[in-house]
Amino acid sequence: MLKSRNDDLVYTSISAYGYGGPFEHGRGYERQGQAVSGIMERVGVVPAIIGPYNIIDVGTGVMTAFGTALALFHKVKTGEGQHVMPALALTSTFQQTPYMLDYKGKEFNEPRGWYALGEGVAHRFYLAQDGWFFAAAAPEDVSRIGKVVGLSNPNLEGDALDKALE
Repeated sequence: MLKSRNDDLVYTSISAYGYGGPFEHGRGYERQGQAVSGIMERVGVVPAIIGPYNIIDVGTGVMTAFGTALALFHKVKTGEGQHVMPALALTSTFQQTPYMLDYKGKEFNEPRGWYALGEGVAHRFYLAQDGWFFAAAAPEDVSRIGKVVGLSNPNLEGDALDKALE
């Protein structure tokens, strides 16, 4: 209604499952957002929800802010308004994208389960004495992680490096 009166309007509405289709008016929250994309299947235990924070709820908020900012930028550049339509299902699908790709040579070996912390020594969460941190390095740079200040042995690799970082 407002759009018909003001063509350059930028407005945002969030849904659980998107607009159009049989669930367009369905309500939802974190668990439905995770279930609809298969994230819960990857956890594999009850309660089947990935935490420690609500990745779909928070992620949808981030996507909403980003999408609205892009629509406002577009309006400044073109004068055209837009309807920004983020959804829990859309966010959870985007977060699952790396695990949905299939191509020759693809290995389906993503971290799974309630306690999955990452993909290996160079790409995972660690619980240190003073809190959590995330280490991310290219495979060829793993040896450089061992040179982190405070490690007694800078030449650690594999499980030994993993334990030292924790």
